[in-house]
Amino acid sequence: MKKACVIVLGEISQSPRMQFHALSLAEIGYHVDFICHAKSSPYKEISNNSLIHVYSLRRFPNLELNLFYVILLILNFLWTIVNVFIILSKIKNPDIIFIQNPPAIFVLPIIKLYTKFYWKHCKIILDWHNYGHTIFALKYPTHLYLYKLYKCLEIKMGLWTDYNLCVSNALKMDLIENYNINAKILYDFPQMFFSAPISIEDKHTLFLKLFPIDLIHKSSNVSNISVTETLFTFQTVKEDESIITEYKRDRPALIISSSSWTEDEDFSYLIHAMDMYELKLKSVQTNVPSSSNSYPMIVCVLTGRGPLREYYESMITNKNYEFITFRFIWLDSSDYLTLLTSSDLGVCLHNSSSGLDLPMKILDMYGCNLPVLAYYYPTILELVTPGENGMLFTNKEDLFVQLTDLLRGFPNASTKLKWLKKYIESNKTYWADNWNEVVIPLLSDKGDDQSCEKEE
Repeated sequence: MKKACVIVLGEISQSPRMQFHALSLAEIGYHVDFICHAKSSPYKEISNNSLIHVYSLRRFPNLELNLFYVILLILNFLWTIVNVFIILSKIKNPDIIFIQNPPAIFVLPIIKLYTKFYWKHCKIILDWHNYGHTIFALKYPTHLYLYKLYKCLEIKMGLWTDYNLCVSNALKMDLIENYNINAKILYDFPQMFFSAPISIEDKHTLFLKLFPIDLIHKSSNVSNISVTETLFTFQTVKEDESIITEYKRDRPALIISSSSWTEDEDFSYLIHAMDMYELKLKSVQTNVPSSSNSYPMIVCVLTGRGPLREYYESMITNKNYEFITFRFIWLDSSDYLTLLTSSDLGVCLHNSSSGLDLPMKILDMYGCNLPVLAYYYPTILELVTPGENGMLFTNKEDLFVQLTDLLRGFPNASTKLKWLKKYIESNKTYWADNWNEVVIPLLSDKGDDQSCEKEE
């Protein structure tokens, strides 16, 4: 049996693209060793696959020492190398290694040594999601030698590998024009299981967990049957004692934004837009649900973990909204997909550090038939077509305008939102078809002839 290794120095639940690589490799018969941080759960399709074995990296300890940040970075680098080395010593000769960049500079040097002296027939595929040095520059000054060293090593790595993949045409062009690295585009698409039908009963069950109404109502005609209610749904009992679950006519709009809470996402845009929306609803004298000029209350769910979450959470906690509710939550992969499918609109605040990458969270939303409001930068047009699968905004006021335009008349008379959802449902492309076309040739003996090979 052929063997593959997939490496990502991030949390597995926040690395869907690398999980998709692992699933695709397993589907064509590879045994896959998946190296990552595994504090959270992957997709159940990963957990239940006997061909995929997950190795969890140990996290760098939270040293409460007043050390210069350069020293901490060096210690983190050494910690990661030792961790990866220990796990690699347990893995037997893989035929192919997929590595995510960023932050591949922490691991690729040791992988290169392994393939030179031990795994001599192993191919390395570097999957460029973005530039690590541009993310580094969001935190640290670019004039530092450490930044210059990071950038130099990162670019050199693209020349050390057998093949390079990337997430956008803009990134492909930048790699070849500026660094002579020829990468092949592998666009992100959702997996087929994202589109699995989810019943209103399943949604109601999740709503009970996340947005319960404290009362549990007893049926008026069958005293021993209890029915439940959430902010969005309610149950009734029919004469035959069966329970019917339905949406509320005056339910709030459910908006979701997932984030890794880093510097490349500015949630003040969303907060400002919600401030303006709150003022708008306060100024509306009559607001008949589902009329063409009505606007719903909003429940906004913010998911994910990251360094800036507490900062924004404290900012929102100080708000005194009447018509808007924010919820900060962390969900496992299964509940996350159910919540995406149950939501009415997604918001993406990703502002690419390089201007060249694409946020995969939008593909998660498309996979669950969820329209998206996304922050505009030129490359995003490779993913979002305004008026078809979503809308774009350029500033805080623009986000508010787009939000009110889409939610006008919600839930029954929100024609523009319904059109976007219908377009997404009828124009689906899935990961497997694209992956098979782009990646499988690299795994064959003909891989050396592919156009993604680095140029000499």
